[in-house]
Amino acid sequence: MTSFGNPVSRIRFYSQVPRVCAEGKLTTDPEHCEFTLGLGPCGRTVTGLWHHMDRDFLTILQECAAPQEGQSEVKKFIYLVSEITGRVEVTSV
Repeated sequence: MTSFGNPVSRIRFYSQVPRVCAEGKLTTDPEHCEFTLGLGPCGRTVTGLWHHMDRDFLTILQECAAPQEGQSEVKKFIYLVSEITGRVEVTSV
């Protein structure tokens, strides 16, 4: 995976993430987005984190340790730059 983007230990920003609220309406309020190495909120351990940003998209690749002697899992998260509010804070490895 190291051939993708820049390796980081943390990246955080605010983005308009579409969500359905309790009344069934669609909202796009800015939401805090944070990706870090180590134990994540899902209970899995993030072992690798990379990002790439171009004019239109911020792409984040996240590698998690295998839960049981299997292969690690890689997830890709893509955000529209136009939906990011404020700055993107990146901590290098």
